[in-house]
Amino acid sequence: ITVTTLKDEVTPTQILISESKPHSFKVSWSPKLDSVSHYQVLYSPLRRGSAKSVIVGGSQNTTVLENLLPNTTYLVTVIAQYKSGLEKALSAKACTLEENSQIRHLHFQSMNPNSLQASWEQADGNVLGYKVRCRRQAGPPSLQSVAPQMNSVIVTGLAPGTANRICVTPVYSGQKGKALCKTTYIQPASVPATYQPQKKICQQGQNC
Repeated sequence: ITVTTLKDEVTPTQILISESKPHSFKVSWSPKLDSVSHYQVLYSPLRRGSAKSVIVGGSQNTTVLENLLPNTTYLVTVIAQYKSGLEKALSAKACTLEENSQIRHLHFQSMNPNSLQASWEQADGNVLGYKVRCRRQAGPPSLQSVAPQMNSVIVTGLAPGTANRICVTPVYSGQKGKALCKTTYIQPASVPATYQPQKKICQQGQNC
């Protein structure tokens, strides 16, 4: 009796989620396999809802899932259907962004020659906090974490006469929102006028 053992098929080993938006994200996987006839991509909100699926040709290793719910964690499963009839699956979690996941109306108020207050209107949705990044023209960059109930922060260490770029990014569960950035110019320090004593003009005959 001759027994033939089928060789084990290579399976996708990595799923990459990118280009997340409120209603879509991109799913890619690797490696790209010649032995696959097609892929089935299953996706559903985590722990609720029924799964939907799309079919992707075996020569492709990426697809964009659309018409998704905002601010939702999805379970994504890529099933490789091999030409031999076997199939193997790999799963990952992915998150869509909040609607309007960006602060509004970022503005600055000078506090002293070396610092300012950055203020903003809060972003929509379940914000867990804010990241405030400052890229200084002179000096190292800085990153501050701000509590979700706060909508302002003091930025220090700004050199007079320099342009500094400040970005505020809301943070959500599993991902960050969109950053809003503005560049602010710190006025040069005023130079105090030096004292010039008045010259006394002597009239003829006066003892000066």
